[in-house]
Amino acid sequence: MKKFLLLFMAFAVLSGCSPDDDSADSFLRVFVPVISAEFPDTFIAGQEYAIKVRYSPPTRCHRFDGMDYEINENEFFIGVANSFSPNDPSCNEEEGLTAETSFRFTPETNDFYIFNFWRGQDEEGEPLFLTIQVPVEPVASEHES
Repeated sequence: MKKFLLLFMAFAVLSGCSPDDDSADSFLRVFVPVISAEFPDTFIAGQEYAIKVRYSPPTRCHRFDGMDYEINENEFFIGVANSFSPNDPSCNEEEGLTAETSFRFTPETNDFYIFNFWRGQDEEGEPLFLTIQVPVEPVASEHES
């Protein structure tokens, strides 16, 4: 997991670098903290779910730019990415901003899944995650009552 966390943070830093940062059109890509994620209490194998994710962009200029993830068997590490222009003088940090996105997920095994959403870093620079574990129920057969 340490290897993933280092890669995750390196990507966050490197993906924000542009060879021409002085350009008025340059954009930076950063990970933003996840506030919450809405999951059912249990999954049913093979059924598709829409998972809502709320996150906190630091400015109104930050725009959703995808979700990056790493999978380790039944465990997912997920980061919400935003892009913004560092040259836009109207982009001021604001407290309490929230935005929402969603993704689709279809469980394939009859076990459980663990979702780790990046929330930021602690005082020592270690990543913090919102962790949610969801069990999976097998599909009921037609012969069961």
